[in-house]
Amino acid sequence: MPTLAKLNSAASEVIIILKGIPEYSNARVAVISGLALWNYLQNGRTTKDVDLIISIDTAPDSMKQRLLSLPNTRFVTQAQVAEAQALSQIPAGHVPFISQIDLLIFKINSYGLRAQIAKKRIDARDAQNLLQNMTTPLRLTAAQLAIVELCLSDIVSQGTKTQEWWKQRLGLVAQNPTLAADEYWTWSPKDCNYYHLNSDRSYEWAAQAGSLNGQQSSSSRSRDH
Repeated sequence: MPTLAKLNSAASEVIIILKGIPEYSNARVAVISGLALWNYLQNGRTTKDVDLIISIDTAPDSMKQRLLSLPNTRFVTQAQVAEAQALSQIPAGHVPFISQIDLLIFKINSYGLRAQIAKKRIDARDAQNLLQNMTTPLRLTAAQLAIVELCLSDIVSQGTKTQEWWKQRLGLVAQNPTLAADEYWTWSPKDCNYYHLNSDRSYEWAAQAGSLNGQQSSSSRSRDH
């Protein structure tokens, strides 16, 4: 199994080769999939491949055809991401990785496209680990939200976290109760706080006791209500 450093070096060498072809100077590229995941989660799973995404809108058809026609080529055409970086602007030795949020959406989308259950489970686990590594709720674009809404229920079933956990981490649940329009929160007069009863029977509170300056934070605890 190649080391992380060797795979990053291989990715850098591929980028150097592509930069040396003048007609490809406007193409945009980013490292995706397992190698990007390994760089963000260095204690997570490893890989033996270098997967690059090359933008279709700026790359000429001749580039795609030449890459796809190489002997024993591993190049395939898949999708596009906004974080791909122009080859002409990539510094020597730098490897442009897809952002964590784009990688998360990429994994969720890949889950929906997979036919093999084993690979779907890998994508689900990768997505969960990435999301767990992020420290704040996300703000998804409309396009990202559409992908998440399509796959969320299925991908949750393959992981170890509840749907409520996913929604909180993805920023799909309003943190301020006054903004919650989906009846997620229930008011508790006794506690002077909003709560939500999770599927594991734990209580999620909209504001922790002692929250200051109007800042809201969430927590979960079990109790008889």
